[in-house]
Amino acid sequence: MLQDHHCAGGYLFQPFLKQHPDLVRRVGPVLATVRVVTLYNGDAAQLYRAFWKVPMGDGVADHPRAGNAAAAVDLKSGRIGSVYSDPTGNRQLLETHPDTGAVLDALYIPHWPKVCDLVAQASGLFHGLPLIGWDVA
Repeated sequence: MLQDHHCAGGYLFQPFLKQHPDLVRRVGPVLATVRVVTLYNGDAAQLYRAFWKVPMGDGVADHPRAGNAAAAVDLKSGRIGSVYSDPTGNRQLLETHPDTGAVLDALYIPHWPKVCDLVAQASGLFHGLPLIGWDVA
């Protein structure tokens, strides 16, 4: 960690993450994360809900409130449901991605069982936080 006199906490530099090739074909070379919400009941973590955040246009973040799209993710299979633009306002069903033209149906989150295991294990490390939203790339 590099220290700077303007920022007491320093900086964290991370490697650039690349999108999974299956998703690049659909949404382009941007990083579309999946938000997985876990509940920890004191004994074990369980998945509560998940949604895929789909970047569109020139936005630098994939959050739906930044003008992007989102879709629910089936917790058992990792299958992505219908994709909607601007889910917080005037939402519209998107059958194709506006930037790539790729069809957005019949899509699964790559490595879904690993994603589920990862967030469940991580949730168990934060016993004081029973509800956590994890953004997984």
